[in-house]
Amino acid sequence: MFVMLVYYQTLFEISIMKDVMARLAVILAVLIVGIVVVGGVVLATVDIPAPSAKVERPVPDDRLAK
Repeated sequence: MFVMLVYYQTLFEISIMKDVMARLAVILAVLIVGIVVVGGVVLATVDIPAPSAKVERPVPDDRLAK
């Protein structure tokens, strides 16, 4: 009888842990999707200016194609 009680108690604890893990997985998935959506909206709406500084570097003749 004691063995069956311990067995059922263990099954109950496993079922509770499965519920907790399922909720945690859903919360984590919602957070990841939310972060991706917010990041996409920010990238779509923020106007990032192009670099305006002029860059001039001399290239040696040996690096150019002949």
